Amino acid sequence: TEIKVEFWYYCNSMDGSNEGFLVQYYDGATWHTVASYYRDTDFNNGTFYPATVTIPSASYTFPSNMKIKFTNDANGSGDDAYIDEIRISGYN
Repeated sequence: TEIKVEFWYYCNSMDGSNEGFLVQYYDGATWHTVASYYRDTDFNNGTFYPATVTIPSASYTFPSNMKIKFTNDANGSGDDAYIDEIRISGYN
């Protein structure tokens, strides 16, 4: 009924409020952005944060080849997002 993605993140040198990272889900055919995290709204540089993203079956297809990816959404060099302790769980 849902997929839960739990992780910790740490961002460094994000220099604008429009810089951050995305969590994307592959449903077997298309990548979907299921969460976004941006400086000043969701984090400040130099601090670890926990996060949980829930992907419901009512909104997405659950294929056997599903994938999760984290994508940097920043425009400068040296803008880093570190992702750690990723745990993906499926609930029925």
